[in-house]
Amino acid sequence: VVTRTGEEREFAWHNALLRDAQGHVIGSLSSGEDITERRQTEHALSRTLSLLSRSEEISHVGSWELDLTENRLAWSDELFRIFGLEPGELVPTDAIFYDILHPEDRDAVGAAYEDALRDGRESYESTHRLVRPRTGEVRFVHEKCSFVRDPDGHPLQVYGVVEDITAR
Repeated sequence: VVTRTGEEREFAWHNALLRDAQGHVIGSLSSGEDITERRQTEHALSRTLSLLSRSEEISHVGSWELDLTENRLAWSDELFRIFGLEPGELVPTDAIFYDILHPEDRDAVGAAYEDALRDGRESYESTHRLVRPRTGEVRFVHEKCSFVRDPDGHPLQVYGVVEDITAR
C-alpha cells in the first residue's frame, strides 16, 4: 500500500465470510495488519544468515548447536561439507558425529566434552581427526565449544565451531 505521504507499506490481509444459520453469505469481515517492519527484519536476518554462511564457507569453519533439554543437534552447511557430507542430507546426531571421528580420537574427544561438562567449565577445545564417511579421507580439525548454563550451573546448550586445519 502506498500511503498519502508516498511511503510504501506492506500489509497482510485476513478475510472471512459471514454466514447466516442456513449457510448463506451475508457479509464479510476483513482486517489488515501492517507487516512492514516484520518484513524489513526478515530481510535483514536473511542477509545476515547469508553473510554468515559465506563467511563459514570462505574460512572453512562450520558451526553446531546442541540443545541439551531437547537433545537436538544442528549443523551448519559448512560443517556438513567439512564432514564430507551434503548439507542437510541427514539429521545430525551424536552417534553420527562419533562415527565420523577417527577411531583413535573418539575417547579423547568424548572425555574432553564430558570433563568440561562435569567440571562446570564454560568451554573446551580439542584438536582431532575425522574420517569422511564416503571417501575414508582423514581430515584434521580444531573444535572450540562453549556451554550455556542455567543459574544453578546445569548445562542447557552447547555451541561449537569446527575449523578444518588439514592444510596446516
